[in-house]
Amino acid sequence: MYVSDSTKLIRFGNDLIELGFSRAESGALISILDKQTGYQFCQDNSGQRVLYRLALRRYDNNEVEWLKSDEARIFNWTKEEDIEGVTLILMTSLFANRDIKVMVKVRLKANS
Repeated sequence: MYVSDSTKLIRFGNDLIELGFSRAESGALISILDKQTGYQFCQDNSGQRVLYRLALRRYDNNEVEWLKSDEARIFNWTKEEDIEGVTLILMTSLFANRDIKVMVKVRLKANS
């Protein structure tokens, strides 16, 4: 299992799959490579490219507001390893008018 980082892409994979997360787009998942078949599934450039889109319901009036990963001013990542696998942790924060930090964890095990 591996995590490799370049100025454009964070690649996270094992012997079966590789996931590509865009650094410029706050961690949006833009590529999935099936290593057994050789097929690569890519996010269409014309579509919305975000890591997540969260619905936030206001307590006072029940209105729903949307929070998208590409609205974060800070994006970073880290990894955690143990004997069973690796977890990639993608973190976004510093949203306009919001004191929110969002963490997305992706876990891969060997041969899974």
